[in-house]
Amino acid sequence: MEITVLGETELVVTNSGAGLTVREEEGGRFGPLPMMAASLGTCTLSVLLSWAENADLDPSELEVVVRWEYVDDPYRVGSYEQEIRWPGLPEDRFTAARRVADQCTVHHTLEHPPEMTTRVAGDGEDGADGDE
Repeated sequence: MEITVLGETELVVTNSGAGLTVREEEGGRFGPLPMMAASLGTCTLSVLLSWAENADLDPSELEVVVRWEYVDDPYRVGSYEQEIRWPGLPEDRFTAARRVADQCTVHHTLEHPPEMTTRVAGDGEDGADGDE
């Protein structure tokens, strides 16, 4: 797969064969938040590639564009938008492709956020909070 960071809030994931390549276009930097978006895009591409194989569809030009917006209070990603670009996909398969894309595990995780725990441990510490 290839991930190309197009700007501060956009990237595209394509199927480029084995391995993973990350490219940055002018204005794009691959960091923690683009990495989260890339996780969504690569997961979506993976489930679509699997479906294409089983449905006898040609995925050679398939790509997933992920865009996101930041919000404040607290500063974070407030929304994601994915665009599936698939030249040659028959129009009567568009709805099915969207349903398949929505089955990505990262998509589900973002829709139903996990519980978060942060611990700090130092030398000889067991990770307990120690604020008591």
